[in-house]
Amino acid sequence: PFQIVISELQLGDASGVSFLRDVMNASPASIRIALTAATTVAPLISAVNDAAVFQILTKPCPPEKLRQAVEGALRRHGEAVLERELVDRTLAGAITVLSEVLSAVDPMSFGRSMALRQNVRNLAKELELRSSWELEVAAMLCNVGLITIPASLITKWNSKVHLTAVEAEIVQRFPASGRTLIAKIPRLEKVADIVHYQNKNYDGSGFPADAVQGEQIPYGARVLKVLIDLAEIELRGIGRPEALTAMNNGQSRYDPKILQVAMRFFGYAPGNGNAVRRPVAIPVLAKELRTGYVLASNVETSDGKMLMATGFTITETLLARINNFGALSGLREPILVEKPA
Repeated sequence: PFQIVISELQLGDASGVSFLRDVMNASPASIRIALTAATTVAPLISAVNDAAVFQILTKPCPPEKLRQAVEGALRRHGEAVLERELVDRTLAGAITVLSEVLSAVDPMSFGRSMALRQNVRNLAKELELRSSWELEVAAMLCNVGLITIPASLITKWNSKVHLTAVEAEIVQRFPASGRTLIAKIPRLEKVADIVHYQNKNYDGSGFPADAVQGEQIPYGARVLKVLIDLAEIELRGIGRPEALTAMNNGQSRYDPKILQVAMRFFGYAPGNGNAVRRPVAIPVLAKELRTGYVLASNVETSDGKMLMATGFTITETLLARINNFGALSGLREPILVEKPA
């Protein structure tokens, strides 16, 4: 986008204020300067309030004054870019910290989140989403509310052991805890809502127990609902075609348009598959692991304790954790990984 946009406020039959407002909506980072010969206050107020104009110059405008205005606008643009980069880095750091906390508390759920993120990324292309970053972050953090649940209950839940009514209610509410955690991070308000409604059925049943249903449910949550349920059914040992058939028979639970795209993408009908080619998994020793590698098998200690599940992308923090456990109790090797292209 342009760093600076300068426009007259009077553009014949057109409105300069409307033009600058359109610029603001299309390219918020562009600094806007208005030129005017108006002698009334109203159009000037409109330019500032409606188009967030950085500076208004009156005509005729001396070249030196215009140059100073442009230099000031360039400085303001540079400051805004630095500020935005700082916010983006802070945001990325907060997301990484939350996901790595989950990886330490519940490796299995974190592994599912990483696999879910990859499915979200692939399906987003089929759904023709203009931007999928919020949906991908929601997939990464969809299980972060589990850090509020006792480890013993998480283990019991992951083992598919029967839960008491109290335990079941605690587990059911973890998306609400996740929403509370995520909503504290600026710019993740929509992500928090997606996480909150990830288990909400399209017909309005399910958690949370409110009146929201159908297209009132955040779009991203409707996408996660399809992909989460598909993964859960497959975890029971049911093949993907059979899983998709079962989901198609329970259509009231899913957004029908999203479900149809998912069924087509994941190969529900013969010849309609769009299977994503993944890199070939290769065996490595723990000392050969590097950041950026994706686990194609679980990482386990020598006595069988799982540290990380398939689907993890190795980060510096996770690599340090592997090394520490390896030094203390040893690891089962080799470990299967997918190397980045």
